[in-house]
Parts: sequence; C-alpha cells; structure tokens
Amino acid sequence: MKQKTVLGLIVVGAILGGTGLLLTKEKSGIEKLAHQQLYPTLNQASTDLTKLKITGANQALVVEAVKEGENWLITNLDNYPADKETLRKFVSTIKAAKKVEPKTAKKQYFEKLGLRDIQNPQSQGMQVDLYQGSEASPPILLGLNAKNGSGQYVRFAKEHQTWLIDKVIQRPEKPEDWIDNTPFHFALKDVKWVKSDSFAITKLSDKDKFVLDGMATGMKLKYDSVLDALPRNVADLNFDKIVKKEDKIWDNATSVNQLELGLFDGTRFQIKLFQTEDEKQLAQFALLTEGSGDYKSQSQLWQKWGYELSNFNFSQLNKKKEDFIEPLEEAKE
Repeated sequence: MKQKTVLGLIVVGAILGGTGLLLTKEKSGIEKLAHQQLYPTLNQASTDLTKLKITGANQALVVEAVKEGENWLITNLDNYPADKETLRKFVSTIKAAKKVEPKTAKKQYFEKLGLRDIQNPQSQGMQVDLYQGSEASPPILLGLNAKNGSGQYVRFAKEHQTWLIDKVIQRPEKPEDWIDNTPFHFALKDVKWVKSDSFAITKLSDKDKFVLDGMATGMKLKYDSVLDALPRNVADLNFDKIVKKEDKIWDNATSVNQLELGLFDGTRFQIKLFQTEDEKQLAQFALLTEGSGDYKSQSQLWQKWGYELSNFNFSQLNKKKEDFIEPLEEAKE
C-alpha cells in the first residue's frame, strides 16, 4: 500500500475516532441525567406556587388557575373555584416524576413524541407554566404517553432534548377538568326523602327501605330497588359545564321538573330542571335548610351558577311517579 494512502487512512481513522469519542462523551453526559428528578426546583417551590397555566396548540389557553388566599380559582372559567385535590395531584405527579432515558434532540422528530412547539397549530403537546409570584419556572411540554403505558414524553420548552419520564401527568383538555363537577357530597344512606309535585319517596331510618307514598291497591314497583335509583343518582350526580345565571341561555329555558331532597341531618336541597329550545339540559341547585353538613361555600356558588347536564344524567333526575310503578293492566272488555 502506498505511503500516502496509509497516512490518509490513519488521519480519517483519527478523525472518526475523535468524533466517536466526542459523541460518546456527549451521550454519556446526557445519560447521566437519567433517573434524576424531572423538576428538582419544584421540591422547594411547590407550596409557594401562585399560578398554574396550561397552553395547547396554537398557544390556545386550556386552563389557568391562580391562588387567592387558601383557594384556587380558574380564571378562564370566570374565577370558578378549582378542585384543590386535582391541582394537588397534578403538581405532585410533576414533582415525583423522574427521567427514565433521553430520547431525540432533533426537532424533526418532536412530532412523533407529541412535543412540537405549541406555536404550531398541529402541536399535540401542552405547555405547563408554573409561577411563584411573578417568577416563572422553566416551562415544560407534556407530550404523548409511551405506547407501553410506562411513562410519558416531555421536553423543557427552551431545550431540544426530549425525555421519557416514569409518570403519566394527566393533561386537562378543558378548564372544567380542573373543577369539582359533583355538586353534592352525601351518600345514598344519608337521604331521608325525595319529592316532587307528582310523588314522594321516604324512609324512616337509614336502615329502612324507601317507600313510595300513595301506592294504590294493585300498584307494584317496577323492581325492588327502583326507589333507590333517584336519590342515588342525585348523590352521584356530576355536571358537564357551568353556566352563569345571567347567561342568555336561561331566557330560552323551560322548567320541566322540580325536586326537593332531605337528609337525615336536616339538610334540604332543591333541584330545578330546565330544557332549552336547542335541547340543552340544565339544572339549578339551592340549599333550602342547612343541617350538620357544610354547604355554605357550595350554596354561594349555586346562587351565581347553573349547570349543564348530559342527556343521560338529566334523564336520571327527571322522574315522575309513573317511572317507579308498573303500568296498570287495561281493563278487560
């Protein structure tokens, strides 16, 4: 082999070897960050957070929560109170998350992980901004969940390096995802009676069965536990959306039913059901009598807000007496 050829191969080999060593060192440096906490600064700051903001594709605001005193309010829901437990779980999951392994740092592959910049209208990522007073922590992008369900892809918004983490941080899709959408906080056993203009169901104690008042001779219940269904559905009720009482939607709403419900502790509630011309199902709640339970803050909300229900939940409340009893057989000619 000619001397120049040999010398050339040596030079190329040295260059490749040096490049490989550099890449190995770079990769090794990144991998050293694996298994470390995703957001180490959050340990000291989590109790001092004053605002959380989630932004989606095209920089559209998904939800923003701000702290006022001991409460959190959703600013893009007219300051409706946030569910503290939902926020706590969200922050604690970020706080506990650890990096499992580094993924791509090449921008052209961000799409596959759902981590394109939120300025992109097709971005699947959501950006989380955490604030302590006016000071913002480094924003982080939440991407897709790993296919095997063992984690989630994330990227700090100002960095190119992506990561697989060991937790799945639940991303809100709408501001209602961060509020408590259950208006009542009692159990079926707490209910003493429910009544409307067409029926009344009662029980003497929490160990007794409900009885339908005015059962005429020959009347039979549709099934044994049919009277449990309505109070259970009230206790387990959840709503889809909140609607201010001064909203114009109420102008076209027709009252279709009104229920009252009493608990053994003396608490009494009123439920008014409405339907609109475009078939939206609405409800308004009121605290008629306060018992031993704490419904003061809830009652204050009910004075300002009504609620939109799903068709199913609405139908589970909109009951008449005939919904509980077997239809009487037609008289034989």
